[in-house]
Amino acid sequence: QEAKRLYRDSQVLEYGHPEDYIEATYLGDMIDIKKNFNDVGGQWWMACIKRNAGKEDEEEEIIGQVAMQPIEKYENFKDERKYLEHFDKNIPPSQACELRRMAVDPSYRRLKLATKLLNVFVDYAKESGFKLIHLTTLTTMVQACKFYLSHGFIQGQITLEHFSDGPLKTVNSFEEPTEEEKLESIISPPKKYFVAHFWRYI
Repeated sequence: QEAKRLYRDSQVLEYGHPEDYIEATYLGDMIDIKKNFNDVGGQWWMACIKRNAGKEDEEEEIIGQVAMQPIEKYENFKDERKYLEHFDKNIPPSQACELRRMAVDPSYRRLKLATKLLNVFVDYAKESGFKLIHLTTLTTMVQACKFYLSHGFIQGQITLEHFSDGPLKTVNSFEEPTEEEKLESIISPPKKYFVAHFWRYI
């Protein structure tokens, strides 16, 4: 629930994404982190702070997170294989991993938590034998796109997706949007949005 709260805050409060988009994401994999990440060879990292340290009501609060999945274990592996082959057909799926659910509490951005979490991710991915990292983010999330570009990622294809009730679904791959479409809100029907794919060799 804390992971969901952090992800929700970063999506809704910062970018204005609708609640049902968050629910669709949650239903896709965050509903069972152990099953969908840890049990398939992935990892889920969290940055935490202590509230009321040393007192009876001491508790930890998650202020940052990032997750990794081997691409072969991703629930949409069929699509991921297509994206990988489109970007670099010489990298086998077994050597590629997915960066997912990166989120940082806006109140703690000054600590450069996103960079620190990304460094932990990259170090672990290298040690695990991966050669390529893939991630997706909405084209409306301009600051997130800039962050990844400034940290060694290359922007690849852009895909069109939509959602209703349930997990997100890709409906049309490799459709290049106009600049106006890249910044359109996903609040108004039809609930479609463009997703930018980023890649980084490690």
